[in-house]
Amino acid sequence: MPTELPSLDYSQQVAAHSAKQDKIEMTLGTWRLEGHTEDIQAVREYMSVPPSDWRNEPGQNWPGYSMLFNRPDESGLGSRPMEFRRGELQLGPEGQRQTRSAPLWAGQWRFSSFQSNSGTTTHLAVSINPTTFARSQRYRAIPSQPGNFGVIPSDFVNEPRWGPLNEFPLDGRNNWIPCGTIMEATSGERWWGNLENCFRSVLRVFERELERVSVNSDRNLHLIRAPRLNLKYCETYWEFATDDPILEIDRITPHLVAFSELEASTRSFDRLSADQLRDGHSRSIRIQCGQGREVCVYAKTNRRVRFEVRHRLKAPNGFQIPATAQGQSTGHTATNWGAFTPLIQRLALDAAQTLNSLFAFIQQRQTMHPSPVTPFRLMLRIAQLIQDEAQAAIVLNLLVMDGQLSRRVLPPDFRPSLDALRRAGILQPLANSRGATPRPYEATPEYRAALEWLRQSAEVVFPAVPVRNRRISFPSP
Repeated sequence: MPTELPSLDYSQQVAAHSAKQDKIEMTLGTWRLEGHTEDIQAVREYMSVPPSDWRNEPGQNWPGYSMLFNRPDESGLGSRPMEFRRGELQLGPEGQRQTRSAPLWAGQWRFSSFQSNSGTTTHLAVSINPTTFARSQRYRAIPSQPGNFGVIPSDFVNEPRWGPLNEFPLDGRNNWIPCGTIMEATSGERWWGNLENCFRSVLRVFERELERVSVNSDRNLHLIRAPRLNLKYCETYWEFATDDPILEIDRITPHLVAFSELEASTRSFDRLSADQLRDGHSRSIRIQCGQGREVCVYAKTNRRVRFEVRHRLKAPNGFQIPATAQGQSTGHTATNWGAFTPLIQRLALDAAQTLNSLFAFIQQRQTMHPSPVTPFRLMLRIAQLIQDEAQAAIVLNLLVMDGQLSRRVLPPDFRPSLDALRRAGILQPLANSRGATPRPYEATPEYRAALEWLRQSAEVVFPAVPVRNRRISFPSP
């Protein structure tokens, strides 16, 4: 099993079996609670944290509460969703405080209306991060049973923020697998076992607490579970080692913008040292690649870049999961784990195909053809053809920053300039425009080396671009 990251090389191909998943949003089954309304309300009460005026009291009032959820909102019809607790909980009198960690997932317990005594139907909608889950387990020996996995942080090993070779996350979050023992324990087929154990453990904890609360509260409540797993969103990723992740993101941004079908956006990054981390800030670029599919590339740590394919499966514009090898279409729901895991595996296969297409596209655009055209000659030629200093500067700005020009983005008075550049052989229709109308333009191979030199140079100062709808922006952190 691998213990080190592969180096970033756009000539390589990724495989679905080596993928990992980050955030997954899904519905973990349906529960029918049959009983009187006051019994259901009591179960909602005891599935949450104790009332605030009890939390400073000695612990005899606590055992009846599961502490999985925040206090329920009983306004209106009393059937509002209950939110999983996300922060630490302090319990006990001063000097005897106990800290209860939050579970390693987010989401809601949703209820249908129960105005009468006929009961209610509930759904457990969760957001799970299998990478964070995997990083938190004890890997002295690889667990083989779901019961050996923990889903409450008090069950976890306290992993340090830093990894080997002084590796640290640029966004301050520990949803990454350090090289070494944990990477070896979560690679290949072992990852899929980790994934299923993660789902099962969350479900097991919820059902255990629901049954315990129902019994301990002495309520006449009948529980009926209907297994139905509904996948809503999935992030599939691969990571690669590189010496300067920030520089790499800057270097490939024009290629990703050109690969994008609809839109692209970036987040800026301040170069911070390890002791100056700012949560949520990292250099990244996100592009649209078809209905319900995005690619996000970002500098995860100071030594790795993450390529992530995000699938949104919610109707009406959600991604359609590819059919099985037998041509069967399964949608994004299942009634058992044996049918659910293959859904994520088919998404991993689509993610691998998307990323391999992107890698081939980047490699093709990075291939420089021998050319006598110098950067100065390119700038002079553009100025001569456009014959307008402001427009020439804007066109050069977009070619250097975005790697492409689009009639949909530029004002109408730029169209004669684009036509002149196309006739002169400086521009050509974008190879990856995928039927866009009107088609965007990119530089012809003869001029790409000169553009690349300008892209890597800090000598050119670009003016503001008065476009109708910029495709890419750099907001302040």
